[in-house]
Amino acid sequence: MTDGAPAAPAVSVVVPTRDPGPQIARCLAALEAQTLHHALEIIVVDDGSHTVDAIDEALARFSRVRLERVRRRGIAAARNVGVLAARGPIVCFIDDDCESEPEWAARLAEMIRSGADAGGGPTVTGRPENLYDAATQTVVNTAAELPGGRPSFLPGSNLACRRDVLLAVPFDERFSGAGEDREWCARLVRLGYRLGCEETAVVRHYQDLSFGSFWRKHVGYGRGAYTFMRSQGSATPLGPSARYRKIARASFDAGLRIGLLACLAQLATAVGFIQEMSRALRLGH
Repeated sequence: MTDGAPAAPAVSVVVPTRDPGPQIARCLAALEAQTLHHALEIIVVDDGSHTVDAIDEALARFSRVRLERVRRRGIAAARNVGVLAARGPIVCFIDDDCESEPEWAARLAEMIRSGADAGGGPTVTGRPENLYDAATQTVVNTAAELPGGRPSFLPGSNLACRRDVLLAVPFDERFSGAGEDREWCARLVRLGYRLGCEETAVVRHYQDLSFGSFWRKHVGYGRGAYTFMRSQGSATPLGPSARYRKIARASFDAGLRIGLLACLAQLATAVGFIQEMSRALRLGH
């Protein structure tokens, strides 16, 4: 480091966004309040928002946030742009509608320094009274967990990785809206990288879903699931039935209404899967 030049951060946090709601202010305020703030850089990657002025206004109060703008290419591409812009040897990812606990970045960084190549922590709903939010988080968390609490994949809402690994194994930019984290983790495991889990690195997810946005989100998950299955050459297009039984059990354990909404979510996922399969067939992919 030359005299007067700023020290490189220990951790870079990448926040992909597109036409964000007011939740992004909560996300960035929590990042600026991290216990690791002195060694942390925050990079917001705007993936082709229509509301450019609104993004500028939302970020204006956060002096330590750096903005990268790209044409609309999808969340996988936005994550890759953030990695290229990052200066820290450890990169964390969080969604723009999530709020991190004060020690979140420090806990994830310690997990990586202790030997994990990539890892994550729990994402919990910030609005438990919103049944659409609660059902969605239950479905995602259950799908991401293997027996014994080990992660089958690391949701991008709460994720950390060594930057050199991210450069060697970037996110697949065929995934524009969902599934990129699942596919990326599958590649890491095949290549022999180690996934870790840090239970104290908690983020709260404020999705504020309505019936319509709940349905659209899970249709999007279905589209991503089709792209993921094709990328894996899977012989069971929708995956093992045991996964769906596990999601149903966990959801009904959380209450009858959560369980019924989780069933509706699975229907929406199937619709999205079929829509994406039909689109691929029309295009000859």
